[in-house]
Parts: sequence; structure tokens; C-alpha cells
Amino acid sequence: MERINDLLSRKFLFAVLATVLAFVLVLTDKVAAQDFLAFVGVIGAEYVLGNVVSKFASKDTGSVDE
Repeated sequence: MERINDLLSRKFLFAVLATVLAFVLVLTDKVAAQDFLAFVGVIGAEYVLGNVVSKFASKDTGSVDE
């Protein structure tokens, strides 16, 4: 059940939605493919950073993020 909750987290949904929207912009020639790859790298870094911060924050405060 924990695995399903991870797939429905706000951070994960944001990362997937932002990646899909950026990919659509590449398909419509609004954004270059190189910019898309840089954007995906930023989204991935934000997702990992958000998970690390929420894990440490929940240990310090005793509360669970989601």
C-alpha cells in the first residue's frame, strides 16, 4: 500500500505533469529538445530534494508529510 501512496504523492504528480507538459511543448516545437532535457534534470533534482527534505523534516518534528 505504501508504494501506491508514493505514486499519488503531490511531489510525484507534479514531476510527472511538468515533464509531460514540457514534452508536449517539444512536440509542438515551442521548446528545443536540449532545453527539455535540462528541464527534466531540474524537475528530477527538485523531486529528490523534496523527498530528502520531507524525510528529514518528518524525523525532526515527528509528523508525517503524507
